[in-house]
Amino acid sequence: MDIEKDLYDEHGISEDDRLLKDMLSYIRDSKLKPGDKIPSIRVLSETFKTTQSQMRSTLLRLEALGFLMIQPRSGCYVKDTSLDSMLRTFCLLFETAMTDEMSLIELYDLKTALETTIAQQVSQIRTDGELLSIRNILHQQETATEKDDMIALDEKFHLHLAQISRNPFYYAILSAIQSILRNARRSYTDYVATYDQTIADHNQIYQAIKEKNGDDAYYYSSIHSNRRKDLLLSYC
Repeated sequence: MDIEKDLYDEHGISEDDRLLKDMLSYIRDSKLKPGDKIPSIRVLSETFKTTQSQMRSTLLRLEALGFLMIQPRSGCYVKDTSLDSMLRTFCLLFETAMTDEMSLIELYDLKTALETTIAQQVSQIRTDGELLSIRNILHQQETATEKDDMIALDEKFHLHLAQISRNPFYYAILSAIQSILRNARRSYTDYVATYDQTIADHNQIYQAIKEKNGDDAYYYSSIHSNRRKDLLLSYC
């Protein structure tokens, strides 16, 4: 039994996305470097037990994403294997695979779990300079007047904390979730009316981080995220 394939099927991930993921794993596990040539489409299709047409489509996607460079009559070469590129692709796969499968409520639950952990960690490792950068974002929030700016700065606050956490996967996953939720947040008719509460919540999180109080940072981040979830429920 192919357990991994069964998991993909269960969660509705397409064969194309599965093959893309497998090719990325192949590039990583083979320790291929920029400039290295990968095997032919025929060899790859046999290795991954797929058609040459499907493998060709996957290689074209990888080229479009910046991982490969295809040279006619020469072959296919590795272009970029950096962590940033891998994370960008992870975000793309996450959005593609999960948008239709997860409800917005489930996404908020995941968002809450991430943001609380991030805030708690940041409270223990932040530098004075990073604390100042958080304060600067709060100042921008306090002077924002347009709804789109308010939403963008709300996202910026949490994504900046994810950056400070030193864990690139936190940032990648949270960025993907923010992208999925963005249109729903723009549809809130009372978003502007509740924005002062958002700022107040962020200030409480900031104060806990400033005092290096991990428990409070976790608590206030949870309160803030669940408040947004309750607002979403009121629209459902």
